[in-house]
Formats: sequence, C-alpha cells, structure tokens
Amino acid sequence: MRKSVAAYGSSLFLALAPGTVAVLLPWWRAGDRWQPLRLVVGGLYRRIRNPMYVAIDATIAGQALPLARPARFVRGGCAGLLMWAFARWCEEPDLARGFGADHDRCREAVPGWWPRLRPWDPDSTATDRKSTFSTEVHHVE
Repeated sequence: MRKSVAAYGSSLFLALAPGTVAVLLPWWRAGDRWQPLRLVVGGLYRRIRNPMYVAIDATIAGQALPLARPARFVRGGCAGLLMWAFARWCEEPDLARGFGADHDRCREAVPGWWPRLRPWDPDSTATDRKSTFSTEVHHVE
C-alpha cells in the first residue's frame, strides 16, 4: 500500500473515532441504569439523530477507500442497511411512543442520516413552554 493512501485512511479514521467515543461515553459510564426521562437532544444529537450508526458506516468507508476493496464497500452497504432498518422499525417507534410530539418535532428538524450544518435548538421551534426536551442526561436510581 502506498504511504499517501495509508495516511489518508488513518487521518479519516482518527477524525471519526472521537465522535463515536463521545457518543458512547455516557452509555459506558452509566452502565445499564441509563434511561432518559425526557427526550435528549444535546451534543451530536442536535445535528444528526443517528450519529453512532453514521460513524460506524463512515469508518467502514474509511477502510474501503484507501484499500480499494469492493467487498468492504458491500459490507458497509449491508451494515448501513441493517442499521437503518433497526433505527426505522425498532428505535423510532419506541421513541415515538415514549416521547410523542417532542419526538415528532425532533424527527422533523434533525435529519437521521446526514448532519445539519447548524445545531437544532429545540426551544426555537417549541410551540408550548412545557416541552419535555432536555439537553441533560438523567439517571434513574
């Protein structure tokens, strides 16, 4: 492999890996007690609804580009399709049941698979002042 191709792939991985860690860190720290009481729309979730899934697919693409391996592109496509199906048919219905209108407004304002350029401010689009949005993580004891 050429050095320039290896450097490009390494740079892409190092740029994307911190985003994955930043999203996973609250889950790792809280263990299995973490259950949101309110819809959390802070951090990366103000720009994209599925940042972990996008980071995984971007990492696979980051491996496939410099290595020029078509099988890795196919693997990335299959992984992306599985993650999309899980988010669409498992996660989104649960969020809609749990958070109702707040989740609907978030889903309309924040794209699921391509980041917004500007972070979404839930208070700017809230129609009532009793919104259940939170940018904090609450722990259930």
